[in-house]
Amino acid sequence: MSQYETIFICKPDLPSDKVASLTEKVKSIITESTGTINAVNEWGKRRLAYPISGCQEGIYVFFDFTAPSEAVNKVETFYKITEEIIRFISVRKESRMKKKPLRKPKDSLRAIKKEDSRNAPENKVARTE
Repeated sequence: MSQYETIFICKPDLPSDKVASLTEKVKSIITESTGTINAVNEWGKRRLAYPISGCQEGIYVFFDFTAPSEAVNKVETFYKITEEIIRFISVRKESRMKKKPLRKPKDSLRAIKKEDSRNAPENKVARTE
């Protein structure tokens, strides 16, 4: 199972109980597909960057969850058939790669200085008479 984030935007004139029922429906779709919900945040009414379906504002709802990919497909299908939802996006969160520990800067500088001193020609001035 992978981690996902999804945001949907509802029409601004939607009553709060209808937004709550849409949120509960998305929760039930995720949990029925053996997913777990990590966070749900209702961001409230916000101004849109550009008009969508004649609306200047929208009600944003954010989900962070862990589920199989079939759950995301079901959630997006629900978004598409629901008239009150004017826009949505779902993304899979990438797992963080483990990086090798870096060497201490002092060690690497010392190694460079030693190597330079070994390879450097001696600075002797030849005398000519």
